[in-house]
Amino acid sequence: MYRRSYLVRSVFAVLALSPVAASAHPGPRIWVNVEGGQVTTYAGAYPPGDPSAYGRARVFTQPLADDSGVFDTDFPGYQQVPGGSIPTNTNFSYDMTGPLLWYDPATASRAARFRTVANHFGAAPPVPQMAVTNELFQTKVSGDDFVAGDLAYAYNGGAGDHNHLTYTLLGDGQTAGGGADGIYVLPLRLTSPGYDPSDTFFLLLGKNAADADLNDAAALAGQTLVLPGDANTDGVVNFADYQHLELGFGKGDPGWADGDFNCDGVVDIADFRLLYDNYGRRADGASIASAAPPPLPDGSMVPEPVGAASIACALTASLLPRRVRRGDRRSRPNCNQPTV
Repeated sequence: MYRRSYLVRSVFAVLALSPVAASAHPGPRIWVNVEGGQVTTYAGAYPPGDPSAYGRARVFTQPLADDSGVFDTDFPGYQQVPGGSIPTNTNFSYDMTGPLLWYDPATASRAARFRTVANHFGAAPPVPQMAVTNELFQTKVSGDDFVAGDLAYAYNGGAGDHNHLTYTLLGDGQTAGGGADGIYVLPLRLTSPGYDPSDTFFLLLGKNAADADLNDAAALAGQTLVLPGDANTDGVVNFADYQHLELGFGKGDPGWADGDFNCDGVVDIADFRLLYDNYGRRADGASIASAAPPPLPDGSMVPEPVGAASIACALTASLLPRRVRRGDRRSRPNCNQPTV
């Protein structure tokens, strides 16, 4: 399917995945911890240093190296964050939580944005994908949706325990080599038995991409991808974001500000559900306790605080006319009725 030289990685497979402490493999890290029953991810410098210098993060960047026409990298590695509290003998697996994305830089007519590779390159082959291989030589390839992965990191109690996944660009979706120059974005999460999965984090992998472009893409990912539903990128998902989504329905070539939160080139029920799931959530992971989630488009309602009924009715009314035009006039809500 695609070629790799595994001689070096076979050594690390024996060392990193065994009870013996892993040998040094210097380079960038996605630092890992377990906090409050959930897997968490951090950014910070390597080698390990002052724990106060490490902060929660969900966006990471790395250039792909040219290995005789094959573009890949086995950085960043995975390691316990300095000062972390992972129990000994804890294994972490990775999942690809969605399709591979493409960073589409700004043009004279629109702002920079992210697109699924299928949307950007066209659904018909060849569509680039990313192969992910662990140190046990297990490989999974990104696809159109969620892809369950394999072992990513084994923490055996040693301060230097770490593992590496290898990310290889498949230019035609099947074989290593080829693929457009630019920045590919792989959405990932870490899981471990007995803990909640990590929030999705995003690995931005640049093929012949300038550092400045990687930095710009990372900044945009931090404003958008980490909080689906935040159309106006103010750090919270609320009714103002719903208004953006409502105006984006049916718009050609929509962007994030139009409500295209899954980057597939259309604003539809899938984007509404992302907004619904994150309604009231902030970029730092906290929630606004008084926020009233919008109703699902089928008219089902969720409990809401006093004073939010008019908002819920407006949300329902703005979506249901599409059904009414198909003849189901009974589904239109009556927003003039008093609430109790």
